[in-house]
Amino acid sequence: MGNCLGRKKEEFKDLTSMKFNHLKVISLIPNKTNKHCDRYWLCECDCENKTRKEIAEPHLIKGNIKSCGCLTGIGITNKNKERAFTHLYPYYKNIKNSYDAMKKRCYDEKHDSYKNYGGRGITICDEWLDNYMNFYNWAIKNSYQDGLTIERIDYNGNYEPDNCRWATWKEQSYNKSNTIYITLDNETKTIGQWSDETGLSYSLIHQRYFKFNKKTKEELFKPLNKINKKRKEI
Repeated sequence: MGNCLGRKKEEFKDLTSMKFNHLKVISLIPNKTNKHCDRYWLCECDCENKTRKEIAEPHLIKGNIKSCGCLTGIGITNKNKERAFTHLYPYYKNIKNSYDAMKKRCYDEKHDSYKNYGGRGITICDEWLDNYMNFYNWAIKNSYQDGLTIERIDYNGNYEPDNCRWATWKEQSYNKSNTIYITLDNETKTIGQWSDETGLSYSLIHQRYFKFNKKTKEELFKPLNKINKKRKEI
């Protein structure tokens, strides 16, 4: 560091944990400077590889370097811009589709599902409503994967971080307003869940419980007689 030893103490600013474009500062690189006495910082890129790179302080602050290099050499066509963007933000498109659909259900009166959402007073929290990236970051932090859909834990509650999770379509079907729950021996489950557990069809359990008033596990989940499978056995 030679000529840099005389640098005033008050000139130092700790950049640890600060974010510059797609780079997050991890730590200072001890005893490393360039000929201009610029300090070097170890930074981690947002990209899927989470690549780390040592970068001189002015390049970070001025935005001369915005990533680990994953954007370098990518052309200016819309297609290449899209590729670069999805490289930095995995699942961006799918999460955006979920976000747009959520807003339509709540605020577009012409949407087919509006009556069950916005029409019932269901809204989206301020944190998400006009800030997609807040929603995106929540989605990634809460284990979003392809094939999952957003679900409200409290069916009558709003879309907000504490009341939402990612679920499969099957899991979502257990949390609808018309879902039927059956309690047996102090254990409450949907008919669909009882069906999964016992191997009996949804319709058979429904008919036994409501039409033939079978209210115990022994009666309700009695296995079908394979020999008489074609008979109307309830």
